[in-house]
Amino acid sequence: MAAIWKKRRTLGKQLLIQLNMMRTKMILAFVLVLIIPSFLVSYISYQTAKEEVQNRIEDSIYSKLDLIRGNLHMQIESAMNTLEGLAARLEQQGDSLGSSQLDAILTETRYLNLVSIRLVKKNGIVIESTTQEYFDALEGQQAAMLQQMHAATPSPEEQLVNPGSPEQPSPPADVKKSADIRVTEWYLKASQDPGKSIISDTLVDQVTGQTTIALSRSLSSGEVLQVRVDIRKLAEHVTRTRIGDTGTLIVSDSQNIIVSGSGFVFDSGFFKSGTLSSPLPLLEEPVLDEARNISYSHAQSDNGELDKIILDVYTAVEPLSGWMVTGMLDITDYDAAAEPILKKALMVIGISILIAAIIMIIILRLFMLKMRKLREGTMAVRNGNLTSRVDMSNTDEFGILAEAFNEMTDSLQSMVRELSMTATRLTDSSLTIHASTEQTAQSIQRVTETMQESAELATNGAKFSQQTAIAVDEMAKGVAAIAESAEAIVDSTEKNERDVKKGNATIEKVQAQMDRILGAVGQSMEIINGLSELSGEARRMNESITEIANQTNLLALNAAIEAASAGEKGRGFAVVAEEVRKLSKQSRQSAERIHVSITQMFDLIEQSKDKMNGDVTNQVREGILISREAAAAFSNIEKSTSNIIQQIQGISAVSEQISASTEQAAASVNELSGHAIHSADSAQTNSAAIQEQMASIEEISSSSQELANMARYLHELVKRFKL
Repeated sequence: MAAIWKKRRTLGKQLLIQLNMMRTKMILAFVLVLIIPSFLVSYISYQTAKEEVQNRIEDSIYSKLDLIRGNLHMQIESAMNTLEGLAARLEQQGDSLGSSQLDAILTETRYLNLVSIRLVKKNGIVIESTTQEYFDALEGQQAAMLQQMHAATPSPEEQLVNPGSPEQPSPPADVKKSADIRVTEWYLKASQDPGKSIISDTLVDQVTGQTTIALSRSLSSGEVLQVRVDIRKLAEHVTRTRIGDTGTLIVSDSQNIIVSGSGFVFDSGFFKSGTLSSPLPLLEEPVLDEARNISYSHAQSDNGELDKIILDVYTAVEPLSGWMVTGMLDITDYDAAAEPILKKALMVIGISILIAAIIMIIILRLFMLKMRKLREGTMAVRNGNLTSRVDMSNTDEFGILAEAFNEMTDSLQSMVRELSMTATRLTDSSLTIHASTEQTAQSIQRVTETMQESAELATNGAKFSQQTAIAVDEMAKGVAAIAESAEAIVDSTEKNERDVKKGNATIEKVQAQMDRILGAVGQSMEIINGLSELSGEARRMNESITEIANQTNLLALNAAIEAASAGEKGRGFAVVAEEVRKLSKQSRQSAERIHVSITQMFDLIEQSKDKMNGDVTNQVREGILISREAAAAFSNIEKSTSNIIQQIQGISAVSEQISASTEQAAASVNELSGHAIHSADSAQTNSAAIQEQMASIEEISSSSQELANMARYLHELVKRFKL
């Protein structure tokens, strides 16, 4: 268990080390800079596109409802005009009408939409066209079907939303057959309101699909005229009109009978024309759009087997007939319409992340290669290999740092090489001094023994003293050479110390350059802020396009109404079409402006990416760390140089002491030689003086030995470096 915990702690430490690595920090910075803005832009774009799609779908629904209501209004108005014209014609013909005359009227071109005519006299006599029998039979069939539907509890599949009906509809009274036609509802309404056209029942042939409506009007003679008009073209137009993929469109008359409709519920046969509609519970009170005169609300479709569905319900009422045009759409259709946009946004994000990952790997590889070269060069110098150089010909910050490092290594190599040569010369000089000192000591010893043995040997002692003087002179020359070498070493070491200070100044320049690089990151943030402002401009342009699209829809509706009017009034259609073209041109210009803004936005993104790739704050920090390592190396070199200077100054002091002692010994030997020539009696005195010189020679020998030890220490220091 202890081994497992130890292994886990080791893995945790390694993980922390990896997280603190510059490579990990750079990867994290790249990922955050790429993913966060990409997801924000994609999310905002998706939400904006979703709202735009929903607005366009809603505008389309409003336009289609308004268009169908307009066509219905024109159809009803045309039927009323036909009824008015036919009523005036029948009043002029008087009592000479029969079924044949009514059949002849149906064949006339201006009455092509009429399918039957029925005239009811005051006494209840009915004159009608031969086609009326077909519609009487159809009316009976529809009445029976409506009574059955009213008696039975409707299933969920047979229900249809009718927001304007607060209660369950009942079968129309005028479809109930009566022996006397004068007691029917349509007859009574027409009689009670003379001169006004009354719209009564709607008949739908389930076999042929023919849809007709009945209009009645009382004449000045007290008779009541009823005509049946074919509105099959209007029903077919409604059938062809679609609301989204799963939306439903319904046209129902004032008695809640479905006139026509479209949508998958009609295509699947769940709903049929000529049947009763049933309301669904509304979730809120309808809101009337006064500009369009269309109400809007939410309804809930709930049955025992299927999930609850929330529907957007739009209702438009035709003023002449009171008929209702109802559009319904599942609110999930908005998400389904915007789903391709979401998929494309996610695909773009994925591709962007993949491309950015490739670019990031390339940049990190280049960065790590340069860092590895600098680290290897620093480690080689730290291990004493002064021949190592960093081969980097780039002109960026890494190239400048490598050049400064190579110059520092060159200066250090030159200093150590000169120090090695000086140490070698110092060793040779110390050996020469030591050998000369030993020879001098031997000579003085022999002179002392000779002077003690015999005064007669004074002359020989003088000769030996002369030899000693010569040896002492040679020793003095050697000491002078040592002093000169020590001065040369001091000069060379001071020069190296100046070079080290120059290297420190170069490192400080590199650190200043790193600070300027840090300022480039601030410029990158300003570029990203500019990108945000361009995104706001793009949203405002989209709002402008939406406003232009709304105006275009209104103008298109006006154009449809003008086209339906025909005749001389049709000239207005050209004016409306021209306005539509102008608005379309404005929409295209706005789209071009949006394209330019988006192009600028992507240019700023590319600039931001280039800035972040070339001027990453973490690179500056890594460069500062390397600069600090170089500064530490210079500091160590400076300390070593100071120690060398102190040692060489000690050598110089010892050399001066040896030189002074040597001059004193030379003077004493010369004086001893003179006295030996003039008098042998001074042999004892000279012997004592020679003893003093022996002591001086021993001091010189000790100093030369110390000088040799210092030279060996310098050699050991130099051996650490590879030249």
